[in-house]
Amino acid sequence: MHTQVQKQENTKFVEDKQLSRKNPSVEDAGFQLTDKRAEASQLQHMQTSAEKAPFAQDLVQLKELADEHADKQRQSFVTANNADAPFQLLKIDGKKITKSGETGRWLQGELKKFLLDNGMSPHGFVSYFKNKIVPLDDDVSFEDFLVKFKSMAEEELERVENLKQTRKKGDARIKSWTRVLKLNRPAWTEDHKEMSESGQDIRHIVRNATIKNAIYGEYQFQKQNENEGVFNQIAKILDVDKGDHPWIAMKNIYNKAYLNQLNLFSGGGGVNRVIGLTADALIEYGNGVAKNKIMDENMITEIYLHTDKLIQNQITATSEQGNKLVKGKEKFQEGMEEFYEIITDYLDGLYDQWLGEFNDEEDDLELMISGEIIDIGLNFGFDLPEESNPEQIKMLIKVEESLGDHKPGNPERLADTLYLFLTGEEASFDLETGEKIPDDTILYYRSGLMTGPVKIHKKLSENAFIVDLGNNEYSYAERDLNDGKLYAPEPEEEDVY
Repeated sequence: MHTQVQKQENTKFVEDKQLSRKNPSVEDAGFQLTDKRAEASQLQHMQTSAEKAPFAQDLVQLKELADEHADKQRQSFVTANNADAPFQLLKIDGKKITKSGETGRWLQGELKKFLLDNGMSPHGFVSYFKNKIVPLDDDVSFEDFLVKFKSMAEEELERVENLKQTRKKGDARIKSWTRVLKLNRPAWTEDHKEMSESGQDIRHIVRNATIKNAIYGEYQFQKQNENEGVFNQIAKILDVDKGDHPWIAMKNIYNKAYLNQLNLFSGGGGVNRVIGLTADALIEYGNGVAKNKIMDENMITEIYLHTDKLIQNQITATSEQGNKLVKGKEKFQEGMEEFYEIITDYLDGLYDQWLGEFNDEEDDLELMISGEIIDIGLNFGFDLPEESNPEQIKMLIKVEESLGDHKPGNPERLADTLYLFLTGEEASFDLETGEKIPDDTILYYRSGLMTGPVKIHKKLSENAFIVDLGNNEYSYAERDLNDGKLYAPEPEEEDVY
């Protein structure tokens, strides 16, 4: 009888433990739990041991062992370093996390922002969030959670990088839930694809690298100064969706600039690729020449031949690529021969000029040669269609110059330049308000003469403005409340002794 009672107690204990460990329903938890097979197997072993234990077995000890095992599983949230291990949480700072509920959406948004802030892409993260974060009846601080989350994200970056190094051509695409954040080119839309035919490329007049370097350089500067939110205002000015993070705003600005049809035309794919792939190589080589302190006839000849070789090699490789095309081969090769003849004639002329300067014992010859090689690379970056609108090209040249020498730390200038680039209209904007600054006529008295109109640079107050006089000269002007015009103060008369 005693044996039967003891057996019933054992069975009840096991049933109670099974009941307490029963997974909550989808309605209760708000999501489907990850199947933790290893943990379940260990618990099942303990439960089976309880059923088969001798009657003298200390059931209290078994319960303590099971509780100790569960506690170790809870601690694994903080200590595990396995990238495949799930995150375990049910509460963060006292908030119950349900993935399909408000707290789940809040957490997902915070983690996406955290990834972007730390230079990691959130692409693929949503699926990870749904599958890897599983509940545990413990309260975790948000700071501790972020420490663990960052550690696992960095492990994922390392895993992806290792796979890239061993990946071979034809291997399946590497899947990941985060990777290093990069400003990649957007895909062409269907409207863009209709611009070209087989063998042609869609070509940029203002080079992509010029656009990208200016926008991304400004973003990095502002981020270092904790002011990247200024890109939300620039997005507003350019009528671009700012998204839910300054990186998204910046990325959308770049996408719109890259896809700007005012800056695109269709032409032979070969010349386009030679230009794009050779420009940076020439600029890099030109910068290296500037460091060369030994400049004689042999060195000048070597520089000339290497510059020619950089272009020639790329033309050869691109021509071979075009010859493999089944369709559009002629269109692809269109203009290649003429392009090489033009650049070769230009290089020959430069070579003769360099030798002449050497014989005249010109100082800083390496700097002059360096600058001219860099100029070739930069000119490669400004591609022109055979037929074009002169006014449009004039506008694009202005944009090219402004973006090409853009110095980070001047978001107003970047906003004004991109507005001109995207709309074809000149305007200045106040980044604090996002409002366009009106183009008033400035009457400026200088040396007894009145000149105008002059562009307003920035509004200081209701009636005071900084005025850009050109040639890096600035003054200020105040609006006359009677006639509404802006007047700069007359120069003070100098004392005559």
